[in-house]
Amino acid sequence: MYYLGIDGHGRYTKLLALDENLKVLGRHSGAPSDLRLQPAASVAHNITALVRELGRLTNTGAKDCGGLCFAAPAASVKTHEAALVKMFKNIGFTCGIKVVSVERAALAAKIGVSPGALILAGEDVSGYIWRADSEVFAGGYGRLIETGGSAYSIGIQALRHVVMSLDGRGEATNLTAMITKELGLKEPDEIIAAINQPGFEIRKVAEIARLVNQAAQAGDNAALGIEAQAAKDLALFGASLVAKAQVKGERTNLVMGGAVVLLNENVARQTSANLRSKFPDVQVLLADEKAELGAAMLAKQ
Repeated sequence: MYYLGIDGHGRYTKLLALDENLKVLGRHSGAPSDLRLQPAASVAHNITALVRELGRLTNTGAKDCGGLCFAAPAASVKTHEAALVKMFKNIGFTCGIKVVSVERAALAAKIGVSPGALILAGEDVSGYIWRADSEVFAGGYGRLIETGGSAYSIGIQALRHVVMSLDGRGEATNLTAMITKELGLKEPDEIIAAINQPGFEIRKVAEIARLVNQAAQAGDNAALGIEAQAAKDLALFGASLVAKAQVKGERTNLVMGGAVVLLNENVARQTSANLRSKFPDVQVLLADEKAELGAAMLAKQ
């Protein structure tokens, strides 16, 4: 008997099989399975092919499965749960089939079924709380509202520092030359025109967060300040999640994920320190485990 966890969020589908002792039997990944973005027939075809290949790799079959859990985008869970369950039954799965949010799976991968909170700091910032069989979503307001601490907000702050240094309102920063080169420009004063051109890809602003990290490592004051502010913003959001997730008599877990903290040790460290200054007993962890693992663990629950 085995337990199957599937992460169906993103450009790829990721599968993981665990044995009864929660040891990994095998992994596989491939074509996407997001019903928000693809026709049901295409998703069914992709899932069938992926499951069969994992079965071949692990020498298991659908009827050997003791539990299956599919992690989907939060907005898709209720809308597409019935369709997903039907797909897996058509493949031949007779075990219990769960559909959960990818946030639930990501949290479970790190802390199991314990209550806790999750911050995902990528292009946007979103939060999630699991407590006593109930879940609460927070943040994810988008770049126009923002909660602070996202890659996009870091990129915006970098651009502000650059233009303010150009007109004499701020100190010089290495980010000026770095961003000019990143955007493929000849001169820094071309930046404003470039980012205001029709068709400019907003994701390029979020990608500037990588340059801020590089500049901060080299000791650039502007970059260090931007990272410090991002850490304060994330800690403020995290504190609100921890306050809601706390269960009397139990230690609260906060898991941090997303590129901003997983790829930037400085922001992750400062965020953790800021949080512990308010909640000394909180356990802050990085979401370095994959959602498919959490899904497989929930499949066995």
